[in-house]
Amino acid sequence: MAKEFSRRSFLQQSAKSSVLALSVGSIWAEVQKAGSTKPRSILSVAYREKLRAAADEIIPAAGGMPAASQVGAVSYIEVVLAKVPELKKQVQAALNQLDTRAQSLFKQSFAKVSSAERVELLRAFQEQSERPGPAGTLYASIPTNLFATLRDLVYEAYYTSPKVWPLLGYKLYPTNDAGPDMKPFDDTILAEIRKRPKNYREVK
Repeated sequence: MAKEFSRRSFLQQSAKSSVLALSVGSIWAEVQKAGSTKPRSILSVAYREKLRAAADEIIPAAGGMPAASQVGAVSYIEVVLAKVPELKKQVQAALNQLDTRAQSLFKQSFAKVSSAERVELLRAFQEQSERPGPAGTLYASIPTNLFATLRDLVYEAYYTSPKVWPLLGYKLYPTNDAGPDMKPFDDTILAEIRKRPKNYREVK
C-alpha cells in the first residue's frame, strides 16, 4: 500500500502538521530512552497488535527496506498519541473499524487475518474514509478521514526514523554543526567549453 501515497505528498503535508511541531527529534529520543521493543502503556496489547498489523501493510518490507514496525514506528506513534489525546481516539476509532470489518468478513480480528486480507480491508477502509470529503488532510481536520490519519502517522514515523535515513542515503546534519565539506571543484570539466568560440558580443 505504500506506493499509493508518494513521499513528496507526505513531506508537503507534513509541513502543515501540528504533530510534527512536537519535534520529531524529541519523540524519537523518548522512543530510544524507553527501548524500541518495550511496549508503552498508551495502547492496550490488542490495539498495539492491530496498529502493528496495519502499519506493516501500509509500509511492508520490500526492496531491501524494512517494514514499518521494524524501525520502531509503533513505538513512535504511541509517543505521539500520549501527547495528543484526541489523536489517540481517532487512531483507536480507525483500528476499531478495521477490526469490525475483519470480524464481519473473515470471523477473525484484523491482526489475525492474512496479509492479503488486511490489504483488502485497508483498501476498503480508504475508499470509505474518502467519501465524505477530500483525502490527504494531515490529521488536522480528521473526523471525515480516519484512514488518512492512520496512514499519515505511519508515514511520519517511518520516514523520520533514524534507522531509515541511511537506507535512503540521507544523513542528518544538525544546524549547530558545520555540515559536510564540499568537494573541490574539478576545473578540467570546463576544458571543452573553453575551446568553443564566443557566442556573445563583448560590450565596452
